[in-house]
Amino acid sequence: MAIMTIAKLHCYQCNHDFPLNMYQPITKISCPYCDTDVDESMIEPIRDAWAQVSGLNQAFHKHEMESEEPRFSLNIHDEEVHLGIDDIDNGTE
Repeated sequence: MAIMTIAKLHCYQCNHDFPLNMYQPITKISCPYCDTDVDESMIEPIRDAWAQVSGLNQAFHKHEMESEEPRFSLNIHDEEVHLGIDDIDNGTE
């Protein structure tokens, strides 16, 4: 069994998620729903983050295969949350 780490990007312009094929060189990323471009300076950090998570999940898989220990994988998801400090900064408290 092979492990593939799938990167998914969220576009706040149109509120859609879309997958990225990180197994091929990427020189430009655009949202397929609204054609908004990701700044080119963000492509390398995206690739680096994907590579870190992919490597960790490969290590989890290898550890499970070699030691028969329970297996884990890392999935990362961001959510916007309301903090009390948001009210203070906006003068609404």
